[in-house]
Amino acid sequence: MPRSVLNNTVIPLLRQLTKKLGPQQAKNELRWMADHVRKAIPTKHTAEHATSARLWRDQPAPSAEETEVASKRFSSVQWAWLRQAVHDRVETNKPLQYILGTQPFGNASLLTRAPVLIPRWETEEWVLKLSDMIRAENTGLLNILD
Repeated sequence: MPRSVLNNTVIPLLRQLTKKLGPQQAKNELRWMADHVRKAIPTKHTAEHATSARLWRDQPAPSAEETEVASKRFSSVQWAWLRQAVHDRVETNKPLQYILGTQPFGNASLLTRAPVLIPRWETEEWVLKLSDMIRAENTGLLNILD
């Protein structure tokens, strides 16, 4: 396989993560990173650009399948971000929450960045349990202060 094709697949990134995290965790984290990069860094090229370029060259318009495949490809900027994110995760042990910039917490999504501490899953469980207990015991208006 040519080097350019190999460099633009997720296989090398998945291998790096798997060595560090194990296969299942690596798949999950790479999927989360890929989802994040698709949302955070939009691609410049859209299906309309591809269609107009092909029609301008007297080629048939792309099929629905070709358009769907093209929409799943990463741009060069997205690839660069993804490679850097995997490097940060593997080489510098940067927490995934700092890479993605968020941490789910109950129904909320907390913004995270260094040096802010990342809430643990146990904290989330305790907060949710405590809020359920307070709601069950008190039917009136609650004012809670830190």
